[in-house]
Amino acid sequence: MVNGAQILETAVADPSLDASLRDAGQALALSFQTQAALASIETGMSATWQQIVDDTNAKDRAVKALCGE
Repeated sequence: MVNGAQILETAVADPSLDASLRDAGQALALSFQTQAALASIETGMSATWQQIVDDTNAKDRAVKALCGE
């Protein structure tokens, strides 16, 4: 997740990237980072963990939709 966040942050730094893709990529990168941080303190069954997993998955789907997948 951390590597994915770094790749996204690098990609969205391109000024020629469409603003909607940039915003979605930044949101997904932040969600990846949050999920990685929470992985050390939350269990797979906690509501907090499930919430960040759901959030990350939703943001991932949004990026894929913008990319035409």
